[in-house]
Amino acid sequence: MELIQRETVTESDTGELWALYRRAFPRRRRLAAAPQPLPRENFEAALHDRRVTKLLLLDRAGGDRVVGLAALTDDLDAVPAPAQALVTERWPEQAGQGRVWFVAFLVIDPERQHTGAPTHLVGGIWARAAAHGGVVAVDTTRFNDTTVRLASALFHQARSFSPRTTLQRVDGSGLWAYEFPTPVFA
Repeated sequence: MELIQRETVTESDTGELWALYRRAFPRRRRLAAAPQPLPRENFEAALHDRRVTKLLLLDRAGGDRVVGLAALTDDLDAVPAPAQALVTERWPEQAGQGRVWFVAFLVIDPERQHTGAPTHLVGGIWARAAAHGGVVAVDTTRFNDTTVRLASALFHQARSFSPRTTLQRVDGSGLWAYEFPTPVFA
């Protein structure tokens, strides 16, 4: 597995990444509380927005197939207004210093969800925050909070990067903030 970072993706990548996204969020999950997939135009807008960093997890042994994708930004103008307001009100200093990252989406191929792929992909996000200190906001949706306890699982992994990381619920709909302390160098 190799994690690569891209500012943009090509049109040919877009189709492959959309297929990955659809496998991770199949149509059959139409329960009211289940996370609903983004419309394709919103997904593609995030992929082609230069303010949004794309982390792609490639399976080098499997023909360089993309098995994970995360989209994150520290440009809060690229974040939906309600989430932007909540985060900047609570962490104005970090927001002003560009040390708030918002995860627009996090996708793992369903065949790789119980492997090291999720840890590898999310590690790319946590490493960035742990190196500089700051806040990572993740919208896990209520479904993932209650069904798969995603916020808690992400928190345990975040603490492996920085043991003093804290977790705070930002709102009642599944927006969580992982606050990484600013590193102190001796």
